[in-house]
Amino acid sequence: MITVRRALLALLTLLSVTALGGGALLMIRPDGSLMGMSPGDFATTFFADFLWPGVILFSVFGIGSAVAAVGVSRRRVVGTTWAMLIGSGQVIWILAQTVMIEHLSWLQAFYALLGVTITALASYERRRDKVPHVL
Repeated sequence: MITVRRALLALLTLLSVTALGGGALLMIRPDGSLMGMSPGDFATTFFADFLWPGVILFSVFGIGSAVAAVGVSRRRVVGTTWAMLIGSGQVIWILAQTVMIEHLSWLQAFYALLGVTITALASYERRRDKVPHVL
């Protein structure tokens, strides 16, 4: 039986691995060519190319998700708190991306749903693990 914690760990790992890979590819080739993207996709944004989005993707969502996964696996409250922040940040990232690029892809919908799911599972785990304070 898959527990909520295991599902949360799997989703954080998925986000971490894909964000590290995608972010690295965007930093290596900021023109987006390694991912089949065009600099024209950013014509409506304040970014000249994909370098800074790659840095954000790699560091915040790649490394950040890995840190959250370690915290969750060690049953630390900070892990679930960080996972909630990562999940919420993912949703905001995708919404901002959709507004700036003015284009919706199935991948954006998938990663927005992934962020919502991570946030919900982390919130559930955080409430479940919380120990009431005894006076």
